[in-house]
Amino acid sequence: MEAFVGSAVPVRRAEGYGVATRAAVCGSRATGWARSTVERSRLAGSKAMVSVRNAVRMNVTFSPNQKDVVVITGASSGLGMAAAKELASTGDWLVVLAVRSFSKAEKALREANLNPKNYRILPLDLASLTSVRQFSESLKTMLAKEKLDLNAIVCNAATWHPKDKKPRYTADGFEEHVGTNHLGHFLLAHLLADDLRKSARTGLAPRLVFLGTETHNPDSIAGKVPPQADLGRLAGLEKGLCGENAMIDGKKFEPTKAYKDSKVCNAITMKQMSDRYGPRGVVVSAMFPGCVASSGLFREKRGWFNSFFPWFQKNITKQYVSVEEAGHRLAAVVANPLYSTTGAYWKWNSLKLGDGTMDPVGTNIAISQQARDEELANRLYELSCEMVGISPISKSRAYPEPKSDIERLVSSANQSR
Repeated sequence: MEAFVGSAVPVRRAEGYGVATRAAVCGSRATGWARSTVERSRLAGSKAMVSVRNAVRMNVTFSPNQKDVVVITGASSGLGMAAAKELASTGDWLVVLAVRSFSKAEKALREANLNPKNYRILPLDLASLTSVRQFSESLKTMLAKEKLDLNAIVCNAATWHPKDKKPRYTADGFEEHVGTNHLGHFLLAHLLADDLRKSARTGLAPRLVFLGTETHNPDSIAGKVPPQADLGRLAGLEKGLCGENAMIDGKKFEPTKAYKDSKVCNAITMKQMSDRYGPRGVVVSAMFPGCVASSGLFREKRGWFNSFFPWFQKNITKQYVSVEEAGHRLAAVVANPLYSTTGAYWKWNSLKLGDGTMDPVGTNIAISQQARDEELANRLYELSCEMVGISPISKSRAYPEPKSDIERLVSSANQSR
């Protein structure tokens, strides 16, 4: 897949989204499902646009008995579970739910009446680097046994303890927000990146997706709410992210800032891994689906907040999105070739369109100014490698050619912008 870091798919003229396009490209076994979805969402416009109807008729190398495999962390509930349900229900994807609570995930999947052949549940505690390594080995063993490839990873799980006065620590002694949300995912992505790189059987580039938040960016409205994200010059990270240096910037502990800082790290990791694995054929991106104000992420906030915040997002900011719709958008970033720009940060427009609906297609926007600081980003990458015990991966500039007709059209559209 030829990638153009920082460029965008021409989404304003494209109304087709979701996993329909992905299923359509995969051949006849998903054609009926794809056609039904096409009726409610088409791609239209200039010659640079990709036609979903044409995509249904494309012939792409694909084994009819081969499912694509996606790993979703934190998928026992919320956004992760919603995306897992959507992808698993197509029959084209085997969804691996990487979760702390096996019983919680299994109960939700059974209640959704999903075919057990379309999902697996594996234990993963991102607050333990040992658990991350064990998960990686278990996954590779499972894939080898079932003769499957790894096609996508979604780094979705996150922890936030807004009421804490003192820091919590991971099993490895790191402040928990950064240790879980950033370092756990950082190690997981690196342990499995080469498996992603080898997978592209369908002609669509494999995906590595990080969940983002507007609060990571002080230039956004949500990001201006104090305490603002700020990594400083990584003084706390340099000293081990513990004790008096539990915060990345080395300053006094503040749980909400620690959470926001961890999401800056996710954005930086996305760009750094795109620089390294984009040239090797992996689409590395991040996405903010809108404000999922009813998310379990807010479960530790006070009762009044959990009543007021969804109303505020629905009626004032217009950024509210349901868990189901957010999961649908995440599934699209995993599966739809429209989102095949590596290094992209996809956001759904909060402004209402003329027909009173939200923009159905993500727009590629810039990550925060600090996350774009190349010197800081390189140092964060190097320190993170040291902390999780891996060797840094060198950057590359050689991009492979697009593998499918749809990706060639998307690549051409990116070039034209």
